[in-house]
Amino acid sequence: YQTAYLKCYYEAEFLTALFNNRITKSDKIKHYLAYAKEENIPVLPPDINKSKTLFSTDGKTIRFGLAGLKNVGVGLIDSIIEERNANGDFKDLADFIWRVDSQALNKRCIESLIKAGAFDCFNRPRSQLMAVYSIMVDRALERKKKSMHGQMDLFGDIIEDTKLIEENEYPNIREYVSNVKLQYEKEIAGTYLSGHPLDAYLNVIKNFNFNSSLIPSDSVDDDIESENGNDENTILTPQPLSEDEELQEEEVLYGGLNNGDSVTCGGVLTDYRVLTTKKGDRMAFLTIEDLTGTFDAVLFSKNYEKYKELLVKDSLILIKGKFTLRDDKKPSVTIDKIEQLNDESKQEEHIEEVEIQKPKKLCLKYNITDGVVHSAVKKILSAYNGIDEVYIKDTASNKAFKMDTFVSIQDSLIFQLETILNKDCIKIV
Repeated sequence: YQTAYLKCYYEAEFLTALFNNRITKSDKIKHYLAYAKEENIPVLPPDINKSKTLFSTDGKTIRFGLAGLKNVGVGLIDSIIEERNANGDFKDLADFIWRVDSQALNKRCIESLIKAGAFDCFNRPRSQLMAVYSIMVDRALERKKKSMHGQMDLFGDIIEDTKLIEENEYPNIREYVSNVKLQYEKEIAGTYLSGHPLDAYLNVIKNFNFNSSLIPSDSVDDDIESENGNDENTILTPQPLSEDEELQEEEVLYGGLNNGDSVTCGGVLTDYRVLTTKKGDRMAFLTIEDLTGTFDAVLFSKNYEKYKELLVKDSLILIKGKFTLRDDKKPSVTIDKIEQLNDESKQEEHIEEVEIQKPKKLCLKYNITDGVVHSAVKKILSAYNGIDEVYIKDTASNKAFKMDTFVSIQDSLIFQLETILNKDCIKIV
């Protein structure tokens, strides 16, 4: 009764406790975020001036805890909060880097905080902060070192220049496009924080007759039970359901869908596995994330060859297929057709099957002997696995060659390349 009372009258605080008990399990965090959305409980993103170590409540809202971010250790968080409590909010990134204990702070932590949006309170684009944070850290360490050795300026004062960067040193680059920001957030927090890649396709999604919410999963109530355990004096005797009740329960669970019913659904292709059958044919098992959770889909061999080129991780896909129920297994979708969700899809009320596009060619021109630029290009390309070919013209030798890397050409890929290469050095054929 105490648990039910707390959940009813202190729902935000109760859900916060669940977040903190599962703070290192991103799948649970994702599940609780979906539950909070259903219950109209706002979960605010991480904020370097407001977040605590764990998830916390602020009135009827929940604030994301810094310990839920990858590469951000508890020792660093303790140092951040101690400094913040002692000397007030951080004014900007330079102020943060200068004030936080250098022994606890490192570049990897700062990069994670930027990607998660923890510095958005400084009203500076994340893309600009990513471009300059490394320089700031180096300058802070150098000046703190000089200060420790008592070096003085011409007037005999100890050197303590806390201004680590001039305004004109921030690069004049655009903010990351939405999909890039969301990918970074998921990389660090295990879930999207400022939105969802499917938000732009709500007019398409409204026509779907299936989503992950129709599949039973571990509920918040199940997690409550696992935390509290059952009262040792209570004997739980399951009551058998009548045949009519069983049918009603199944209808509630699956939204009235029966085995073999046609469904339209889709989302982010978060993962897939390709297997070879005994006959030597290939098939794939897909994990799809939509706005309410995840569901499984199966691409059998008869359709695998037709749609295998659309199996690109983190791509947005639309699926047409059959709702499939099997004994003792979670419901899934057997795929008949796969289509890409793209900008054209946003304008469509009814989506027709599209032809699979032929591979394109991404042509880049730069000096490959510049190790910094070459490494940055390869790192960006590696995040966009796909079927499009990549060609590079080396400006040093004036020779062109084809890379072994294959990418999925997207606006976000081109945007990231434009942060290190001139626009006229990037072409799509």
